[in-house]
Amino acid sequence: MAGRGGVDDKVWDGYVPPECRRNPAILRLNGNSIWEVAQEPLHYDIDLNKTCGIGPTMVFANDILEKDPEFGIIGLVPCAAGGTSIFRVMIIIE
Repeated sequence: MAGRGGVDDKVWDGYVPPECRRNPAILRLNGNSIWEVAQEPLHYDIDLNKTCGIGPTMVFANDILEKDPEFGIIGLVPCAAGGTSIFRVMIIIE
């Protein structure tokens, strides 16, 4: 899912909580299919029709690395398009 935290009236407030911090061991595949260090908003060049904000993904990735510092590199592949119903996604998967 693409995050909408911190978005009000179609504007992201720019605040990144400590739990969503950048980490060189967390990468994202950007809209040009190039790996880069992940940072919020994670979907900024993927979900182009919506204002992106904070989501749960960076919290999850940082938590994994805190629990297991030897885990290695985490690669995130953001691909959510806001407003897509879960029913439509299920049909595409089938």
